[in-house]
Amino acid sequence: MIFTSRLLRLRKKDYPQLKALMDRVYVNLGGAWSKTTIHTLIDAFPEGQIALFDHDQLIGIVLSMRVDYAKFSNPHTYDDLIGQKEIIRDNPEGDAIYGLDALID
Repeated sequence: MIFTSRLLRLRKKDYPQLKALMDRVYVNLGGAWSKTTIHTLIDAFPEGQIALFDHDQLIGIVLSMRVDYAKFSNPHTYDDLIGQKEIIRDNPEGDAIYGLDALID
């Protein structure tokens, strides 16, 4: 088997594969984030949503957002980053990148 990997920005059209991947990884935690949440991340900060493909199969992702370092370098909770209904609180003026999730199959 030949492994041919490509590292790209995650695209909205990748959501079905992303959902399948997150459903496998997070089977005991409720599965994938919603399509709306992922599309919001891509719209807000496309450079921070990374996809790893083997041929045309999505095998890994990194999801991130921009934050104010002074606020999030101190103890914080998941709810400080993600609001109700998985609304991502990306800060375009943020001075640091916060890794929301990273997984590989």
